[in-house]
Amino acid sequence: MEKKTNITELDGLESLQVRNQKSDFPEHYHDTFCISLIQSGMEAIKMHGNIIYTETGHISINNPLEIHANPLIKESPDNSFTTLYLSPDLVNSILNKKRVVFEHQQVVNKDCEAMFLKILKNIELDNISDLEKNLNILLKGFNQQADSKQHDKTYTNRKWDELITYIDNHLEQKISLDFLAKFMNMNKFNFAKEFRMIHGLSPINYVLMKKVFRAKSLITPASSLTHIAYQFDFTDQAHFSKHFKRFVGVSPREYQRQI
Repeated sequence: MEKKTNITELDGLESLQVRNQKSDFPEHYHDTFCISLIQSGMEAIKMHGNIIYTETGHISINNPLEIHANPLIKESPDNSFTTLYLSPDLVNSILNKKRVVFEHQQVVNKDCEAMFLKILKNIELDNISDLEKNLNILLKGFNQQADSKQHDKTYTNRKWDELITYIDNHLEQKISLDFLAKFMNMNKFNFAKEFRMIHGLSPINYVLMKKVFRAKSLITPASSLTHIAYQFDFTDQAHFSKHFKRFVGVSPREYQRQI
């Protein structure tokens, strides 16, 4: 795993690049905000017994003192990301607020991604004036909680665990959003919103990811990729290939050639 660290002249800001994560990061916390742009592969953050998945091009956020781990996703081999570490004093100063806490663990926003890349360029050029301005824009693009006490909510009830077990045991079958919501005795909108808050993906994308990773484990040099695609209820080989490349980083045909 290659790491590269940059420290700017702006007090309270540091950046870290990780290329090709090769091992788990065990439980830890930071006294800073950790804002990561996933540049390839997929990141996993384990908190409160749940795993939040963040895809390429999306941003994950950890608030200060949040205990979390980053398990390695072996099925997504090229996990690379850049993290900005911002001190609470710097964030409070930039936003002109006290005790800032960000609401969600994941940000899916192209404007935020573009601003993050601008900030990395500012750091590279040591352009402090533009750096502060762009940090302000980026941080204002994140949802904030009014009261940090609300941040203690956890989602570790038995019914959610039963849902994940059901999905894992039925990956070769069609799994619909309607069925999953009924399984939880919730309406589709509330279920999908809460599921995404727990796992970082929509319910259907989570199911697709699990199907892809299970299918990947079955591929051998002699496998029929079309057969595997139908086995996991993909509509055709193209549908399977699209989502395989999305979660694994290469097409199933290319992966098969690499075995």
